[in-house]
Amino acid sequence: MELHWCWQCDEVVALFDEDEWGPLRERLDQGLRRERKARKEDGVCDLEEAYEDALGLHEILTGARPDDPRVIRHHRLAAFGPPCPRCELLLRTPSAELCSECGAARRRTN
Repeated sequence: MELHWCWQCDEVVALFDEDEWGPLRERLDQGLRRERKARKEDGVCDLEEAYEDALGLHEILTGARPDDPRVIRHHRLAAFGPPCPRCELLLRTPSAELCSECGAARRRTN
């Protein structure tokens, strides 16, 4: 786990490496299935209840529980690019050519 700025959350968050992401993704997928089932059967869903396993693991890994468990899904480190050569924030995607924060071009190593 590494702390980085998340452009979607507009704050510094924990981004998970692949070893952490696998178990988290499994629990998020289980929560999504519970959420869909509850909404189909009852029309409503208690997100904290549906995603309890994912929230619990997130809390073990980070010490914090997000208000909306669904935001965890975009906190995978591999979904971001390398740090910007100028401002050092992570690029928004692995294939980004420009930093959307400061406009610097990505440095390529061949």
